[in-house]
Parts: sequence; structure tokens; C-alpha cells
Amino acid sequence: MTDSLSIVQRLINGKATEPVGHVEEVYQSSNGDLWQLIRKASPKHCLVRHTSAPSAAAVVSEMSIEKFLAINGSGPGREALRLLLAKTEAVT
Repeated sequence: MTDSLSIVQRLINGKATEPVGHVEEVYQSSNGDLWQLIRKASPKHCLVRHTSAPSAAAVVSEMSIEKFLAINGSGPGREALRLLLAKTEAVT
């Protein structure tokens, strides 16, 4: 598998070709939590947005891709982001 952090570094270095303000769903859990990849005007501003399930007051938080992937443990949201980044790598 391609190293996720090297893909993130390529995004930061400006090799991503996604349009400005592009929002891509990464994963939605069965309980309604939603993870999205947000690509702003500059690849340096890519981040992960998590919106908790509506039953949990739909709290929204955002963090850098690096921080999100560095969180200990695994989960379907992180795995889905790694797959999305690998797919992005194949296109760039």
C-alpha cells in the first residue's frame, strides 16, 4: 500500500488537481457519523471534517489530514481516507 503520509505531502506540495472548495465524502457510519475530505484553495489547506450523528447533536470538528491519520487506533473512517488518498495518488 502507498504510504499515506507521502500522499499527504504531495497534496501539500501542490500536486493535487482538485477544484477549489472540493468536498468529498470519505465515509459515513451506520449511526450517521460523516467524514469528509475538504480541499480548499490551496492544497496546504486540505483537512478532514467529522460531523457526528444527528442524534449526537451533529457536532462538527475539523483537523489536518496528518493529525487525523496520526490518531492511535484504526477505524473505517481512517481506512476509507487512506484508500481515497491512494486513489488520488493514482490520478496525480
